[in-house]
Amino acid sequence: MVYHRPVADRPHPSVSPPSSFCFSVHGDADIGVLARLLEVVAKRGLLPARLHSDLVPETAELLVDLQLADLAPPLGEEMARAMRRIVGVRHVLTAVKIAAEPLALTA
Repeated sequence: MVYHRPVADRPHPSVSPPSSFCFSVHGDADIGVLARLLEVVAKRGLLPARLHSDLVPETAELLVDLQLADLAPPLGEEMARAMRRIVGVRHVLTAVKIAAEPLALTA
């Protein structure tokens, strides 16, 4: 068995698959940190496709995962730099997540 997409279903080479720009932020366990992170997103008129936060009481740390759909990497890196300048933010990691294309089963 071979898994592949039929030629007719393949996107044109100039069309890129959907992607998300992802941020993983570690900061102080303070509501102000979360509010200022969201401000970086909101002032650009963007709405997160995914937002999740965890409070780690043992380390007094806030962990935030944020994903923005179809965000150009240069703008994502600019936003990450703005997040790193927020008082209370310790680390900002970034990644681009590209959606997997479905495979067709052929014999």
